[in-house]
Amino acid sequence: MTFWKNSRVLLTGATGFLGKNLTPALLATGAELRTVSRNSPHGINSAHVDLSVFGYYDIFSGVDTVIHAAGNVGGIDYNLQHQTDIFFTNIQMFNTVLANIQKYQIPNLVLISSACVYAANAPVPTYEDSGYSDVPESSNSGYGWAKRYMELAAVKIPNLNVAIFRPSNMYGPHDKFDPQTAHVVAALITKCDHATDKLELWGTGKSTRALLYIEDAVSGIITLTPKGFNLGPINLCSREEISTYDLARLIVTMMHKNIEVVLNPDKPAGYARRLSATDKAIKLGFLPKYTLTKGIGKTIAFYRQVYGGSACAKF
Repeated sequence: MTFWKNSRVLLTGATGFLGKNLTPALLATGAELRTVSRNSPHGINSAHVDLSVFGYYDIFSGVDTVIHAAGNVGGIDYNLQHQTDIFFTNIQMFNTVLANIQKYQIPNLVLISSACVYAANAPVPTYEDSGYSDVPESSNSGYGWAKRYMELAAVKIPNLNVAIFRPSNMYGPHDKFDPQTAHVVAALITKCDHATDKLELWGTGKSTRALLYIEDAVSGIITLTPKGFNLGPINLCSREEISTYDLARLIVTMMHKNIEVVLNPDKPAGYARRLSATDKAIKLGFLPKYTLTKGIGKTIAFYRQVYGGSACAKF
């Protein structure tokens, strides 16, 4: 890809879920990749940096494009318990990134935002122009408000080209499989693996999600970035919608477990329905390739390869 080849790219959050999947894809484009993470250095040309601590960092020097994928977020339980920390940490990291972009006069920013910017009562399918209406859904409010701030702040920086992506419900290899922090698919896979007779599902089971396999998210970001600068936010979402109950049953079936899915309606379930409109991404040339069944199959295979089943999956 012409835009990426030999381009000096800095990826934040390189050891996170999205970052681990973006890294090999960016290298495959011929980009000269640098990575930043507050965890162990990723390798390549990397820096061990906690972006929530403000400072100017030499690894930003000479960069053409920053991809800001670092974030503090988890599943619904984690998000509910850490709203304030999620809000402030994400803003602090982004302020550090923006300050370094300005100091080192970096021309391009790819901002990984989120469908969490949308309100609980947003129209479905949800178009990008609903991103600042009402308030973000309550279980994700800390993350949603932080992402709104990032989107609005980024476009105010003079002479900065900004591409903004709002992926929805990503899942796949390298996701967090710890039930305390996992997103819905990873959480259900882990629960299913450990269950002996039943799998508890939060909510009524009627909430719906359109899940985006991580390889599709990565492909969308890499493919659409050169066309997406200064066009406002772009939704990245599957067009395959499924209820959380049917999702749980699908995972149970694919993992060959003979267990019951038991609903817990007293627990929060987040959005009643979540399906982002993708007309804008389609017009720019992107369509997801993975069906839900294929994506979940690959995610289960990754889980078993890494954790080896319930005997080894300790958190």
